[in-house]
Amino acid sequence: MTLEYHLRTVPKDIAQPDRDSAERASSMPTAHDLLGLEAPLQPDRPMDECGVAAVLNASSRYGGAARMILQMLEELQHRGRQGAGMALRKEGPAVLGTQQSTLHTHHRDEHETRLLLRTDDTRFSIWKGRGPVSEVFEGFNEKLRTERTGIGHVRYGTSGVDSLREIHPFAEPIPQFGVVSIAHNGNIENADHLRAALELDGEKFESTADTEVLLKLMKHEPGSLVERLQRMSKKLTGSYSCVVLAEERVYAMRSPEGNRPLVVCEIDGAVVVASETSAVNQYKEKSNLRTVQPGELLEAYREGTQTRINSFRLPTETSPALCALEYIYLSRPSSHLDIGRGSVAQARTYMGAILAREQKVFIAKILETGPAIVVPVLESGKYGAIGFAREAQIPYVAALERNTAVGRAFLEATPAARQAKVRAKHTPIPELMDGMNVIFFDDSIIRADTSRGIISETRAAVETAGGTLKGVYMMIGSPPLRHPCYFGVDMASRDEFVANKVHKDKDEEDIDRMLSGAIAANMPEYDFDRLQAFYQRIARRIGADGLAYLSLDGLNQAVENGHGHFCLACMTGKYPERMVSQEPDKK
Repeated sequence: MTLEYHLRTVPKDIAQPDRDSAERASSMPTAHDLLGLEAPLQPDRPMDECGVAAVLNASSRYGGAARMILQMLEELQHRGRQGAGMALRKEGPAVLGTQQSTLHTHHRDEHETRLLLRTDDTRFSIWKGRGPVSEVFEGFNEKLRTERTGIGHVRYGTSGVDSLREIHPFAEPIPQFGVVSIAHNGNIENADHLRAALELDGEKFESTADTEVLLKLMKHEPGSLVERLQRMSKKLTGSYSCVVLAEERVYAMRSPEGNRPLVVCEIDGAVVVASETSAVNQYKEKSNLRTVQPGELLEAYREGTQTRINSFRLPTETSPALCALEYIYLSRPSSHLDIGRGSVAQARTYMGAILAREQKVFIAKILETGPAIVVPVLESGKYGAIGFAREAQIPYVAALERNTAVGRAFLEATPAARQAKVRAKHTPIPELMDGMNVIFFDDSIIRADTSRGIISETRAAVETAGGTLKGVYMMIGSPPLRHPCYFGVDMASRDEFVANKVHKDKDEEDIDRMLSGAIAANMPEYDFDRLQAFYQRIARRIGADGLAYLSLDGLNQAVENGHGHFCLACMTGKYPERMVSQEPDKK
């Protein structure tokens, strides 16, 4: 069986921007307007940093689609632990119990955590639930399943809505196409406007998820599914990488900016799509692995004994803007977010090495007071710490133990809860730190609860063990995070970022200029001293003796070599123009 690609063009009536419809959509009242509320919804609801997977024509050699999707979701578990699900489709024409297919609950467990949805089309089903993949699919015997095509999803959520209704995939009967199912990674920034317009057209929603908005939009657009997806994309602002299951076809779509990653490959005759290459690394037979390009829409289907893929362009042309946090924190170290470039681990190692070069003077001052060790703040800080230690010629020591059963602390809703999780998650090993300058290396700081907790616990542990510390420092392998994300990463509102709490004498504009300027070590002496003073104020807030961040130039060197195709809005406040419907500060 062979995999063939066919390039397709965008129909003329889709390729031309429909400005009137775009303006109507942007001017539609939000749900808050219709309810008479004073302000639009702020981004404190779940904004998914999720993972998607899809398989077309899975062979029995790998246990069919269910088994392959389950394995990929396990490899994408780091992208979301709040929920997981998969939609599966058997081969053959739809078998309907009624004239129009409808969704109904086949089974819901007594704890309201797992749900099996079936339709009158007996060849289609969805299994989804709350919790990590292993819990959701406990008792799900994929070996007995015969489906060869399906899609899957792992969901990330915070303190917002946490229910079965929010978990992907979503499904909707659409005339001509039977049941259509979708899973999505990202955040549709203008979802409230689109939802309000659809509700005025009589649509009813079962969830608060922007992914359901996508499904309803598909239902209302004319033409083939490809044309519907193309038309729909013109109405969207924000971020999305989607997989769609319809009939016996799989569609994969990545937003024009490519803000969220997506890859495609062939595995033993099957077409496989996933958020990261880490999901398919387990398959030795994979071939034709490539990045789904920003603004690309794929349609995968079988034609006789061959598996084919049609490749289309979405009608909107814009500049790529992959989220830089995918390299800094979100993606697996083994993943390649852009096939042909280095791995995430390699980029993080470069970040650490470049930071060590930028901070040679600071490091020298630390070493004047005594010996030092570089301690990674666990997995996401590990590779940066390796690069930093190697460049600075300081020993790398894993003196912080992690409890792997505890999740990410920044997801907790309150400072007390975050501090408690930090204590449970990080255990200092005082014997390895005694008499040392301890230089912690972490990927980023948001609210600073994790950093403050680690430093406090370290000082207490060494003192309790009868030891001493020369000093405790923090090195951060990214520029300061200071602005909210509207594109799929749930982070603090602007006034919660620790880097926004330490300005002095109204110097915020100067700080902005310095942070976006040259590499710190090459700055004019006056700016360099002021920037270091800014860092020192953050250090005092977290209980450290000193702190330094990677510069923006340093980050660019590490991850893009000057190509300028990253979204850095959470660091600079400069949001990609087409991805927001209004000025973020006015949201």
